[in-house]
Amino acid sequence: MIYLDLVDEIIKEYEGTPYFSPMLSEREMCEKYHVSRPTIRKALQHLEGEGIIKVLRGKGAFFLGSGKLVESSFTMGRRKIGFYDQVVSQGSVPTSKVLTQDIQPADKLVAAKLKIKRGDPVFCLERVRYVDGEVFSVNSSRISYKLCPKLTEHDFSGDASLHHVLESYGHIPHHADRVIEVGHAGEYEAIHLGLSVGEPIAITHTETFDKDGRVLEFAVTKHSAYKSRFEMTVYGDR
Repeated sequence: MIYLDLVDEIIKEYEGTPYFSPMLSEREMCEKYHVSRPTIRKALQHLEGEGIIKVLRGKGAFFLGSGKLVESSFTMGRRKIGFYDQVVSQGSVPTSKVLTQDIQPADKLVAAKLKIKRGDPVFCLERVRYVDGEVFSVNSSRISYKLCPKLTEHDFSGDASLHHVLESYGHIPHHADRVIEVGHAGEYEAIHLGLSVGEPIAITHTETFDKDGRVLEFAVTKHSAYKSRFEMTVYGDR
């Protein structure tokens, strides 16, 4: 079997699997496909060059070729602003584990983002987010306590959606501004995301508004830089 035949076999084998699915080790591939390790490596290099897989040193190869989670789209409708609705719209199941849920005084940054005074009470929610049972991101949400005091009564673990709870109290997310940057995982991110310290992560800062332009939420989401892609539509002047 030449390596290009192996490439086709691997794509066929993993086609339809979730985005960033772990692949067999080189040794396991040698046994499965009855080829030498140099042939396996050449096929993997070809697949990585085509953007179909990602090879991470010390972690193995991961399939990127189908079922990609589009973490952000700049042409999405209102119902896809939040993580929960984005994931559900793509046929997957979102769940969460709550790390912290409490009331804290707003620091300078949060106060400016939420258009409140420094020191005002803020509902703070820190979660690990999962897609189909796999760790996807660490999320930090900040909402003015005065906007919706009832948030403290809700359990946001499992499949609960923060935006859906806000909607139930009449605070309907209408649009969001996002800033996306690439950074490196610190110890906190490494622990919760299963990464090594220093690995690249995508950091998304999101300000969510209602239809009247009132700020509902300021959130920061961090995840492996390899676990999503971003789509946008750009229009020129007409």
